[in-house]
Amino acid sequence: QQFSGNVNLGYMSNTVAVSLYGSVVNSFAEEKVNDSVTNKIETFRWDAGAGVNFFIIRDWFALLKNDLLHSSEQQLNLRSVTKGGFGNYIVNNHQMYFLVAAGGAWNYENYMNPDSTQTNPRNSGEAFLGAEYRIFDIGDLKFTTSVYGYPSLTEKGRFRTDFLFDINYEFGFDLFFGVNFTLNYDSKPASGSDPTDYVLQTTIGWEL
Repeated sequence: QQFSGNVNLGYMSNTVAVSLYGSVVNSFAEEKVNDSVTNKIETFRWDAGAGVNFFIIRDWFALLKNDLLHSSEQQLNLRSVTKGGFGNYIVNNHQMYFLVAAGGAWNYENYMNPDSTQTNPRNSGEAFLGAEYRIFDIGDLKFTTSVYGYPSLTEKGRFRTDFLFDINYEFGFDLFFGVNFTLNYDSKPASGSDPTDYVLQTTIGWEL
């Protein structure tokens, strides 16, 4: 059994661009060991965030954003990344935008089952560099992708990556098909957890 949901909202004017997003995936499975023993497996993941870009001059902007992640796969009760920096809209019109951004971030993490070798909660300073591309008004196609890299400034050798790919196509009678893929990579995750956490979703729906 699986429950999933996604929301993505945005607003852009001549002076400011605001974004808000959230997604959740909760799955339940049973693994039969023998006739009398059954293991129950639950995976729970949610992420959310909000950000604002303040236009400075032409297509240059300052940004402030906070991203939250809970992942049972990576044993994260909570990862909160607060970042600020500057960027530029290389393309920005009524159909699409493409931007690049860079700056600094503060990463707070709280783990589910920390061992004696781990610091919990875990705080670290990071730099970030990223790019986003979104198509929102080209016929029946809607498309969003982004990738951000976070080299740590306080933990030697640590590097994180957040990647998003989301495409939605309406093929007639207000029916649409969508594919969503998210990936989080951490070169130094919590002890005993996988460095990579990803979700792949396909959707068929009807738009009012």
